[in-house]
Amino acid sequence: MNPKNNEQHMVAVPPGLDLNALPSHQPVLLSEAKIACGLFYFEKKGKRKWELKGLYRTAFIQLLLKLGYAKLYKDPKGYHYVHRENNLIEEVEINRMLDRVREIVFAYYAKGLCFPFEGQEITATRELLRETFFKQSNLIFNATFLENLESFSLPLLRDTKDRAFLPFKNGFVTVTAGQVTFSGYWELKDHYLWKLHVLAKEYRPVQDFTQGHFYRFIKNISNWENERFWAFVSAIGYLLHNYHTPATSQAIVCIDEAVTDQNTPQGGTGQGLFLQALQHVRNTLCKDGKKFNENDRFAFQGIHYLTQIFALDDVKKHFDFDRLHSLSNNGWAVEQKYEPEKWIPPEYCPKMVITSNHIPSLEGTTRKRRLFPLEFSDYYSKMIKSGIEQPVVKEHGCTFFSHEWNDTEWGLFYNFIIYCIQYYLRNGLQSYEHKNIALNTFKQKVDPSFFEWAMQQAFQAEIKYKTQEWYKCFVHLCGFTNKDYSQRAFSNNVKHFAAYKGWKTVFKGPDFYFIPNLQA
Repeated sequence: MNPKNNEQHMVAVPPGLDLNALPSHQPVLLSEAKIACGLFYFEKKGKRKWELKGLYRTAFIQLLLKLGYAKLYKDPKGYHYVHRENNLIEEVEINRMLDRVREIVFAYYAKGLCFPFEGQEITATRELLRETFFKQSNLIFNATFLENLESFSLPLLRDTKDRAFLPFKNGFVTVTAGQVTFSGYWELKDHYLWKLHVLAKEYRPVQDFTQGHFYRFIKNISNWENERFWAFVSAIGYLLHNYHTPATSQAIVCIDEAVTDQNTPQGGTGQGLFLQALQHVRNTLCKDGKKFNENDRFAFQGIHYLTQIFALDDVKKHFDFDRLHSLSNNGWAVEQKYEPEKWIPPEYCPKMVITSNHIPSLEGTTRKRRLFPLEFSDYYSKMIKSGIEQPVVKEHGCTFFSHEWNDTEWGLFYNFIIYCIQYYLRNGLQSYEHKNIALNTFKQKVDPSFFEWAMQQAFQAEIKYKTQEWYKCFVHLCGFTNKDYSQRAFSNNVKHFAAYKGWKTVFKGPDFYFIPNLQA
């Protein structure tokens, strides 16, 4: 029976809704004195009279299931409600389910309800149906009753060690080390994808992505140096490969190549644009690094199980990079205000990227394994004279990731991104010989006077120097007194100088000398 064409039954199909999702309009005998029809049930009053009594809960559960609503367990402790369409799912709140069903009820019963039963016609006006729905919808749309929804059991289509997936508006791309394939969402028979992760653009294969602005941007910030360029490419691929293992986890740290002291950071090198690119590919939470306090219990507020990249933009001078190592190994305990703590296990943790005007210390094996520095050249920043220039716009003739990009430019961008992921799957993270990290670290750890003085000295390894004599020489040349500059401070700065040279400092008696780290 087709209710849409049956005027006797006075129902209509809501626009844009599949007829199969609508409740059956055949009366259902629940007991001798109770029948249901569609989404409502009636009770018998006397011998011949039937009275509208309430909402038929079984029909509402069936309707919600047909509309694609279900429960999805996040972990053994809890679940959330999701809506599924073409195996793309999104998290929904109860009020959104109510809004959708209310729309259907009002459209479906726009002419009221009328159906035959045992030789008589049972009717309910539109106004009475609506009043009943308003009065009793709270009995349906609450957490207790909605526990009756089925659990969504299909596994998530998630990146693996050797495979990555990028969902676009018109389908999803599968990337491996040797192949790039495109599939329609109808082919997702045994898995699901999060709708939140679907990119707003359509995928179109491009043969030569080197003509794109973003490709040239990466070339520029790597100063067109081959090894550094591939380091950037591999880092992009690593961050966008949504697969995480504690053993191989690294934080990508974006810093400036130019040598600056700790009080005059340069900026303007393109780090912010680098983060924007990531945000146009993966679900990224970006926080202000200067305001970020890793010891605050709500420091990671906003991170959830759908966050794929966590970015800290422009972290403060003494940021605790070791805290990141703990998070990568042990998982994230995320506290949101007014909500219970949520736990994200290590394998589901987001990748981490940090931008900084201050050089992180790479001393120690653990830090070297956990931090992957990328030096941004001054290609763009050297164009800044007064501070109001827009070097990227001047160089490329457009504002990145804006309406000024047409579909062709977006296609060039995404095809280059796919190549970066493929390069990473083939080669892993590719380091390069850093330009100025050691020198920048030294300059930012000591005062300007000591830096200038030390760089003018001809210190050599394995030669003994008299500590007291060199200390007096330094304070005299720089105009300090013993009270202004202690010998302890001088000795500490000598150690920083040695670290810059790749040496270890040995203080023995009245002397100090340097040993190359390979011999230390």
